[in-house]
Parts: sequence; C-alpha cells; structure tokens
Amino acid sequence: MLQARDVMTESLINCSPEMTVAKAAKLMRDRKTGDVLVIDEGKLVGILTDRDIAVRVTAKSLDSNQVLVREAMSTRVLTGEPDWDLDKIAKEMGKHQIRRLPIAENGVPIGMVSLSDIALHNDHKSHVAESLREISESHGTHRLHTAQRGLLFTVLGVGLITGAVVALNLFRSGGNLKEQLRDSRIGDRLHCWVLFKPDAKESRRLEDNESQP
Repeated sequence: MLQARDVMTESLINCSPEMTVAKAAKLMRDRKTGDVLVIDEGKLVGILTDRDIAVRVTAKSLDSNQVLVREAMSTRVLTGEPDWDLDKIAKEMGKHQIRRLPIAENGVPIGMVSLSDIALHNDHKSHVAESLREISESHGTHRLHTAQRGLLFTVLGVGLITGAVVALNLFRSGGNLKEQLRDSRIGDRLHCWVLFKPDAKESRRLEDNESQP
C-alpha cells in the first residue's frame, strides 16, 4: 500500500512566526493554499489557516498588518509520519476534521498530504468519503456522533460478555436456554443505548451551542 512519502507534496509553504498576518495571507493567496506552516529554527511550531485569520483577526476587527503570525496561529499541529499508509492518514483526517496533514520526520516537516492526494492514489474510496463526511460536520455534531458510536460499542460489548456468561452457566447447569436468556435481560442491555441517543432537537442544540462565540 502507498505511504505518505509516496504521495506527499515536498515543496512546503511556510513562514516565520514573526511575519505579519497580512503578509502570510498574501502568501496563501499567491500559492493558492488555505494554510501555511509556521517554522522557527527549522522546527514546526504552528500552522496558520484561513480560518485562523477569519476568527482571530478579521472577526475581532484587528489590523492584519499589525498582528503577527504567532499571535493568530494554531499551536497544536497534528503531524503524520512518512511511513503511514493512506488509509491511516484518511482516518486521522476524519477524526481531527482536517483536510491537510503535515508529514514530519524527527520533528522537521518534510511534506504535506491533502485529502485530494489520497483520493487520487487510494483505491479505498469509501475511506475518503467517510473522512470528508466527518470533516464537513460541525465540531459539536462530530463529537456527538463519536460519543454515540463509543456508547454503542460499549453496550454491545457488555451484551456479548453477558451472553457468554449465560451460555457457560447453561452448559454447566443443564438449564433451559430460553428461560435463562429471558431472565438475563440481554435484549434490554443491547437496546439501552437507544435511551441515551439524543434526539434531533438535542443534536441541533449542541450544534447551535458550538456555533456561538
């Protein structure tokens, strides 16, 4: 399977944390990209995206010629490794809701993989589609769906364990399987996740809270 090193773009677009946001924005415009890596003494210290500029500069009516990149950049940057396969990268993009993943080696960025790179080279189109769906969700909806999946897997796991215990006891005691299954209330455990599943109104409330400043 292809790895990050096989498809990544090696000509990175980067800037200094001391550059003004206005200059960084012009760099993004000229290079037709939505983000630039922020490099300080050869190390990746952050990333500046068009959303960072919109939320942390424009929305606050700040002068982009006076604001430095280090004041507006995101400092928590997810990076991948050169030997990651494309399926792993796609899943990480979906999990963290990003469209581009810097590839670093020993803390030094050496390339960039985008979702379009994966779509062009990966035969598993379903992984790309799933990542794109997760990326497109609001943060609130994404967290809600993740929590629901986690709860479902937990409940199913409890049900399977309970079923195994019941079966073991049945073989040991020679009892009636139908009666033991009924008494164990396995069905109730397997379906109890429905009781915790937020309805559409609750989902919209979480999304509305997420969108508020």
